[in-house]
Amino acid sequence: MPDLAGLLQRLARQPVMSGQAQLADDEAHILAAIGDWLIREVRPQVKHFDHADEYPHAIVQQMKELGLFSLMYPAAYGGLGMNASGY
Repeated sequence: MPDLAGLLQRLARQPVMSGQAQLADDEAHILAAIGDWLIREVRPQVKHFDHADEYPHAIVQQMKELGLFSLMYPAAYGGLGMNASGY
């Protein structure tokens, strides 16, 4: 399975509508990669941030760098143009 950043970069270079089956497959890979990232990077820190009542600045910065806040934006604006179900 490709890493999340690599997968998002690859998808950003593809045409937005590459066929429904391909889109569904890409969305499944994105969701799996995000799940892996959450387990690896976020899960170990959840209790700390919850108990310390801190905002997870570093995690949010990683989310920005991975492009997770721009999944639904059109490719012309730097997003992936995903639909709401993929988001």
